[in-house]
Amino acid sequence: MGGDIPSKDHFPYLIADDMENGVKKYSATMVLAKEFIERSDDDKLELIRSVLFPGQKNVFVEHSRHIPHDLVIFGSLDPSKTSLTIEPAVYSLKAGGQPLSYKALLNNLPVDGVSWSVKSLNTNTSSGMIDSVSGVYQPVSAELIGKQSVRNIVTAAYTDTSGQKHRVSALLLVTTEAMTLSPGYVPRSVGGAPVTFVATALSSSTLTWSVPAHGTLSVNGNTAIYTPPADPQSLPEHFVVQPIEVKDGAGETVQACVLLTKFAASTTIEPPFVSALAPSATVDLKVTETLPPEFERRWDVLGGGTVKDGTFTAPGKSSSLYSVVKCDIYWNELLVRTGYSIIQLANFTPEPRFEEIKSFILVALRQNKLYGNGYQQLPLEARIETLGAKLTPEQAASLRLYYVDSDQVVPDVPSLQDGIPYDPDMPVLWSQTRIESRFRPPAGRLDDAPADIPKTNIPLFVVSRSTQVKRFYAGFFDEELDKFYRSDIHTGHPDGIITLEPQNSPIIDLKDYTFERRRISDEGTGSEENDDDFDLYLTTIDYWDLTYKREGSVSLNFAALEFPGVPGLPGAPRKDPFISTVRWESTFHNEQLITFTGYAFNNPKAPHDHELMKFDSIIKNNKALKDHFDPMLAEELAEGRFLIGVFRRTDVRQATHPDDPSKVGNADLYPLKKEVNLILTDIEGHRHPLTVEFTTNRNRPALKILRE
Repeated sequence: MGGDIPSKDHFPYLIADDMENGVKKYSATMVLAKEFIERSDDDKLELIRSVLFPGQKNVFVEHSRHIPHDLVIFGSLDPSKTSLTIEPAVYSLKAGGQPLSYKALLNNLPVDGVSWSVKSLNTNTSSGMIDSVSGVYQPVSAELIGKQSVRNIVTAAYTDTSGQKHRVSALLLVTTEAMTLSPGYVPRSVGGAPVTFVATALSSSTLTWSVPAHGTLSVNGNTAIYTPPADPQSLPEHFVVQPIEVKDGAGETVQACVLLTKFAASTTIEPPFVSALAPSATVDLKVTETLPPEFERRWDVLGGGTVKDGTFTAPGKSSSLYSVVKCDIYWNELLVRTGYSIIQLANFTPEPRFEEIKSFILVALRQNKLYGNGYQQLPLEARIETLGAKLTPEQAASLRLYYVDSDQVVPDVPSLQDGIPYDPDMPVLWSQTRIESRFRPPAGRLDDAPADIPKTNIPLFVVSRSTQVKRFYAGFFDEELDKFYRSDIHTGHPDGIITLEPQNSPIIDLKDYTFERRRISDEGTGSEENDDDFDLYLTTIDYWDLTYKREGSVSLNFAALEFPGVPGLPGAPRKDPFISTVRWESTFHNEQLITFTGYAFNNPKAPHDHELMKFDSIIKNNKALKDHFDPMLAEELAEGRFLIGVFRRTDVRQATHPDDPSKVGNADLYPLKKEVNLILTDIEGHRHPLTVEFTTNRNRPALKILRE
C-alpha cells in the first residue's frame, strides 16, 4: 500500500517539548489516521520498533499514546541495541597476503567476547584460518588456494548480558591474483570489432596499461578499448597472441590475451578449451580431422609451456593466464589445415575434487512417517560416498529433494516460516528445508551414519500436508562440470529413493483438553461447586489455564497462536479478529457489572511474552477500562502455556440512559459481545481451532471446537 506525507499547511507536526533531566523526552511521533485505528492492534504497531531509521541505525521507542481523534504515539529515536555488525562487511585479498583484522560492533561500539569462525563455500581446504578470539584472519597460501578464487563466510557470534544471541556474517573473497582483467581471453580476426577490457585491483591504486605490439589501446582509468590491426600483413604469423597487460601502483600485474587471426581456423582440436591447468600438468590434445599419414602435423605453443605430439605440458610458473596451442597441417610444405586450443593456466595446484559417486542414499533418521499437519518435521539425511574428495559446501548446499513421479523439485519452506501454513484453498502438499524448527519430530531412534566410512552427510527436513504416500529422490548440481547427480540413478542403489507416509493428526476432541480456573485476586476462591462466591465477590480476577493431551495421554505444550480473521462487509477487506469478549450481568441499560477477558501465551519466539496479558484494542481504548486493566501477569507463564484471563468490575455502565444522556454507556464495547475464536498449534504441529465464550454461565467461560 502506498501513502504520502501531508502538507504542513494542513496538518500539525506533533513533537512534544517535554524535558526529562534537561534533555528533550520526545524526538519522534507516529500518527495513524482515525479510519485505520480499528484495523491496527499492538502486534501491528509493534512492527514500528523493528524499523531502522537513518543515522546510527535508530529505532522508534514508544513513550505514550493518545486517541483524541487520530491515534498519536509520542516517542523517541534511540540507537538500536541489537544491531551487531562486522567490519569489513565485504573484502577481497590475495592468497598468501597479510593478515586481516576483523572487528565486531554492537551499537557502533567495539564489543568483546565475540567468537569468530570462517568457512569456504566452494572449497574444502582453502578457507584460511581465523583466530576465534581476536578475529585476525590469515589467508591460505597462494600454492594451496586450490581455485582461482575462494568465497569465504566469516561469522561473528555473540551473547549479550541479557542472554540474547547475535550472529552476523561477512563475505571474504580470496584470489590468486591481486588484480583481475576481464575478459581474460578473446579471439579476434584482423580488422575485427574492438574489445573493452576492465581491470580491478585490490589496491585501488592508479593503473598503468602496456602498449600492444599489434593494434591500438585506448585507456580510460581502469577501462581500455583494444582495436585489432586492420592490415593482415602486419602479423608475422597466421595466429598471433597479443598480451594486454596492466600494472597497479604496488607493482602487481595481470595479463589478458587477444588471439589475432589472419583467417579462421580450418580444423578443430579437442578439447578446444582447457580450464585451470595446474603448473607442470599435462593434457592430451587431438586433431579431430582424419588425414592420411603423409600429412604432417606441426604443433606449437603461443605463450608458456611446451607441446610434443599433441601433449601439452604447462609451465611451472607463468605470468600469463592463457597459452594457445596450435596445430598446422602441411602437405609438401603447403599449409592445408590449421586449428588451435586455448589453455587456461593456473599458478596453483587445483584442490582435489571427487572423481565419482560410489554411493548416494537417502535415510530417514527416525522413521518414514510424519504427521501431515504442515509443521512436524521429518529429519532425513543424504549420505554421499565419493571416490577422492568429498563434496564442497557449495555442492552440498545445492542438494534438493525431487518427486520420483514428476522429477519436479519439492518446494522450499519460505524464509521465516516454520512449515506449510494452513490454506484449504491453495494447499502446498510437501516442502523441504535445511533449518530445524522448534516442532517436535516423530518418535524413533536417530540413525547415525557409520563413522568408519568417509561420506558427505547432508541433513534436510521435510514437512507435509498431504494424505498420500510419496516417493522422493535427492539430487545435487556440480557447477564445475555442469552436471546433475541423482540418488536414484548414480550407482543405481535402491536406497536412493525414499518413501514417506504422512499420517492424519489426531481428531480434535474436547475430552482431551483441560480448562481449569485459578483465583488470582484476593476476594474469595470461586467455588467449583456453585456460583455463590461470584455473587458475594463482584470484583475478581481468574486465570483459566488451557492444557492438552494428545488422545488423552501425551501432554503437549503449544508453539503458536493465531486469531482467525472474520469476513467484513461484502466487497470489503477482512477485518482483524477480536481477541477479547465482554458480558454484562444483565441486559438492562443501567447494568454496571461486567466480565471481560484477555489472554496470555508464552510464545517461545517472542520476548517478554511470559509476563504479558493481552487485551483487545477496544478494551484498551475504552474510557471506563483503559486505566483499570493491568497488562502484566500476576505470575510468569511457562513457555508454551496458554490461559484466558477473566476480569469482573462493577463500574462499567452498559448503555446510555434513554432519558438522561449524562449517564453515558459503553456502546464501543458491544462488538465484543461475542465469542473469541482462536487457533493454537501444539509442539507436534497439530492444529487446535477453538472457541471461548460465555454461554449459560456468566462467570465461567466455556470451550468449544471451532468448525472451520
